[in-house]
Amino acid sequence: MSREENIPGVSVVVLSWMRREELKRTLGELRDVTYPILEIIVADNGSTDGSREMVAREFPGVKLIALPENLGIEGLNAGMRAASGKYIVLLDDDSHLARDAIGIMVERFEAESDLGILAFTIVNGTTGLVDWPQEHDLHPSGQAPTFVGCGVGLRAEAVRRAGYFDPGYFLYLNELYLTARILDLGYTCRHARELRAYHRVAQTHRTSTRRIYYTTRNIFRFVRVHLHPLRALGFIVSWTGQGILYQSLRGGRDGLRAFVEGARAGLGPLRATRRPLSGTTLDSLAPYFRKWYPSPLAALRRILAREGG
Repeated sequence: MSREENIPGVSVVVLSWMRREELKRTLGELRDVTYPILEIIVADNGSTDGSREMVAREFPGVKLIALPENLGIEGLNAGMRAASGKYIVLLDDDSHLARDAIGIMVERFEAESDLGILAFTIVNGTTGLVDWPQEHDLHPSGQAPTFVGCGVGLRAEAVRRAGYFDPGYFLYLNELYLTARILDLGYTCRHARELRAYHRVAQTHRTSTRRIYYTTRNIFRFVRVHLHPLRALGFIVSWTGQGILYQSLRGGRDGLRAFVEGARAGLGPLRATRRPLSGTTLDSLAPYFRKWYPSPLAALRRILAREGG
């Protein structure tokens, strides 16, 4: 399709690993999206289940980036580096968009020159209920402290200036990292209630211990890079105590082991340059930390309430 004058191009980047049928559905859904200049890129993390062959055979117009192995979030970086659009939409292989979402998204970006991230409403594809945002996820103004990676719009220029995702995260909390870097450049991150992405939440390759390990490791990595050393130390001491207590009461032996291993990895050698965030950026991230990493007293109340229930 020829590029129409004055209509910005959009690149949809789908990260995929070993979910051929889910990927097939996602690409099929993208055929119904009503936007005239749309580039679709699949970044495949070394799948061996026939996903690549399926894309080449059934979706010849899709740009396939065949990575040699599972590189985690670096796969999205590869897809975004190959993107030609002024704006980028990220999807998982088990998520898809409402058919009119991209056009509405572009209108928002074009109207707000400082908008770097437009977070979609994430709807559970099975229940039809909104998974994100929930209570306390947003600022009262509608500003979002971060986004959910299975449905988000990004200004390509902002992503390039921020340096893409940190590949060291591999999985989980990579959204927090990129949001912080983009906000620190002076862009905004907002939620668009009317824009919907449907997350089908495929159950393959999902384990609770893996989530515990990576979220623990990566939040320690995040605070060590982005907070003042004393503030980072206070967070780490507090969260280590809270995490051990919570996993001992609720996570069982496997959850506790995953937490301890994640903490140990997160406190290992830091192969990243420390880049403290501005006060404005930290204020923007505050709802996320208040909800997911509360003060010790608030956390203890939550833990005891869950244990009592």
